[in-house]
Parts: sequence; C-alpha cells; structure tokens
Amino acid sequence: MYGGANLAVSLQRSAITSAQDGTATIEFVMLFTPIILLMMSGAEAGLLNLRHVMLERGLDIAVRQVRLGPKTPPDHEALKKMVCDNAYLIPDCMNALAIEMSRVSKQSWNLLDATPVCRDRSEEIKPMTRYLPGAPSDLMIVRACVKAQPIFPAAALGGIMQKDAYGDYAFVSVSAFVNEPL
Repeated sequence: MYGGANLAVSLQRSAITSAQDGTATIEFVMLFTPIILLMMSGAEAGLLNLRHVMLERGLDIAVRQVRLGPKTPPDHEALKKMVCDNAYLIPDCMNALAIEMSRVSKQSWNLLDATPVCRDRSEEIKPMTRYLPGAPSDLMIVRACVKAQPIFPAAALGGIMQKDAYGDYAFVSVSAFVNEPL
C-alpha cells in the first residue's frame, strides 16, 4: 500500500524534474536585464564620446581660425559661435557651452584652474567667464566645457556618471595657441 504511493510520488517527481517546459523563459529572464543594460551603456558611451569628439573638433577649428590672426580678434560670443558651428551633436550648444580664454604667464606658467567653469542650467545665468584675447606673442589657453543630459539618466552608464543638480554631465576640451606677432 505504501509502496504504491511512494511509486506514484516518485513518478510524479521525476515527471516534474525531467520536464523541459519553461527552461527558455528562465534563461531569458536571467540574461535579458544584463544584456539590455550593456546595450544601453554602449549607446550612452558612444554618444558621450561622439559629443566629446565634436567639442574637440569645434574648439580646434575655432582656435585654428583665431591662431591664423584675423585683423580683429573674435569676442566671446563670436568664439562660441565658431565652436558651435563646427561641433555637431551638441544640443543647445550656444547656451550649454562655456569658454574660458586666458594668457599663460611666461614667468610663472600658471594655467587655468583645475576645475573648469561650466554652465549650470539649474542656476541663474552667470556673467561671462574669463576671456582675455591677449597680446602678440602671448601663449593663450582656451578651455571649453559643455553640459548635456545622458540618454538614460538613471540606468546603466548614465546612472553612475557624475552629474550636477540638473542631471547634466560635463565634458571639457582644452587647446592652446600663440598669438602671432603683428
């Protein structure tokens, strides 16, 4: 009597454990989230790198135009426009871009501060950053900073990036040139 019940339970247990139904679902559930997070991080990293490369490109082209020595050096807004005209993929470039330009002293070699001045969109608009065109034969350093929002701000790479109060991350480009003598 007990042997038959044990046999039935044993057959039922072997039928349950040997069933293949639902195995693909378990694999899908376990692997879907990490694979999607990996793809989201890849897209975020790709866009971040593209924006940074475009900022580098825009700043290099603008500095090349300034270095070639126009009759009148461009003012702050003109330099921002030159950078933004050549820096594609940067959303709202003219409002998101902050440019610093200063002369490097040949005696002390003081460079710009370690922390870049970036435009914080969560605060009131600050006055123009340091912009000194310099005299002939001066070594000039230019730093551009842009803030942009990540594609996926709370997930994957966008979730671990250092962001400001508005949720923007900053990318910075630096270039230097010597003002040509007249």
